[in-house]
Amino acid sequence: MRFCFEPLPKSFVLYKPAQRESYDIARIYELEKHDELIITRKRDGWKLFVVKAGDKWKVYTDGMREVTSYVPDVVQELRGLPVANGTVYVCEGIVDEDDSDNFSLVGSILNSRTAERAIARQLEIGFIQCMPFEIAFKNGGCSLELPYHERLSMIQETFQSSFLFLSPVPVLDMSFDDAQKLVSEKGWEGLVLYAKDFVGSYRIDGKAPRRPNGCYKWKPIFEDDFFAREWIPYPEYPDRLKEVKLLQVDQKTGKEVDCGVLGTLSVSMREELRKKFTRKKSTPVVLQVAFEARNPSGKLRNKRFVRIRKDKKWDECFCP
Repeated sequence: MRFCFEPLPKSFVLYKPAQRESYDIARIYELEKHDELIITRKRDGWKLFVVKAGDKWKVYTDGMREVTSYVPDVVQELRGLPVANGTVYVCEGIVDEDDSDNFSLVGSILNSRTAERAIARQLEIGFIQCMPFEIAFKNGGCSLELPYHERLSMIQETFQSSFLFLSPVPVLDMSFDDAQKLVSEKGWEGLVLYAKDFVGSYRIDGKAPRRPNGCYKWKPIFEDDFFAREWIPYPEYPDRLKEVKLLQVDQKTGKEVDCGVLGTLSVSMREELRKKFTRKKSTPVVLQVAFEARNPSGKLRNKRFVRIRKDKKWDECFCP
């Protein structure tokens, strides 16, 4: 089937990096040992597809919603690039605040009801910047079959000029150990690691390609204790636990802070928690939870259950 560039197919799905728990970290050190590792900083934003088709530039979210008119400054800089039709860049759309990313601000802009509101929002809080990290198509042909170091060179060559709203993904020229330390010191979201010869993939049937061998996501994992007072049932099964609401205590005000819901639980753990909640003496329940980041609202991102903390009281679960 011929790939359509205008508009991008709604069923177009690009590969995603392998998650930290799905690969052996020794693989990264092996690549580094043989000088086959590319280390990039993972920016914390929205994935955007930037497309040159019919002599026009268009910008799509990961859900294939066109937001070209939402980012006129990005589009204006794109128009000055000598890029052929049938080219697709994959970018991270970010709002940079002193070298720190604000994920929620990106959403508040790109989820605006109209382009006018999105532009007004950017004038108020900061502008969307696009950081290309992949070139999926070039001049109408798929470029994902080229080694990643060649695709990265294409991106760097095209975006080497000084732009305000466009810049290539930051490459870290240091050891993997030093890069991990830098992430922790600066509070960055994490790293995306590539084998130099990594070949990408995509599907146009709406299904996700298999997690690749050669592209890896690395993020620092945080753990903290939370308590839950109530549980949320499945709509179709009111007696079965689906999720629990996580809370912590604000040390300054003593008020309870909503940290989101937790649903990554085994069947046996769901039943154990449901039984605990039905016994009034057992609530609140204290849970140890691992997560990758905490939003400014206090809610957790990419969280997973670790264990029940029987040794800790609920009113000792404080917000950082």
